[in-house]
Amino acid sequence: MNIVHNENLNYRPVINSIVDTDVHLAQEQVYARPGIDEVICHQLDGEALKEALFIINNIQEHKMNIKWSAVNVWSVQYKRKHVCDLSIKKDSLVIGPVNDVLATQVKNMSFNQENISWLIDALRNPVSYAQELSPAYN
Repeated sequence: MNIVHNENLNYRPVINSIVDTDVHLAQEQVYARPGIDEVICHQLDGEALKEALFIINNIQEHKMNIKWSAVNVWSVQYKRKHVCDLSIKKDSLVIGPVNDVLATQVKNMSFNQENISWLIDALRNPVSYAQELSPAYN
């Protein structure tokens, strides 16, 4: 086992097996609590990275806060209310709205400018969008 220096973690072992790598990632993120933009640049590439940066920039432009909450999971808050989670799974960014009706809509959504604008409005006003999308909410 080699020892390497990391400013955020002081000294930590470098682990080489697949299972230990997941444990290592978890330990590193627990101590560092990285911003989502720090992590996606290392875990995503190509179109997935471009789309993720587009989504994150739009969320941040609309005064929504993104904070680390678990390994490869960030909580998005608007006016101190948790509105969705962003996570990195299988080389892509996954959006998980708190509201079940919105989660169903987002599941197969392509993320172009129009859809991102709709999603951000829906996250900021979840009850009105849930009423619009589902008669069960009325």
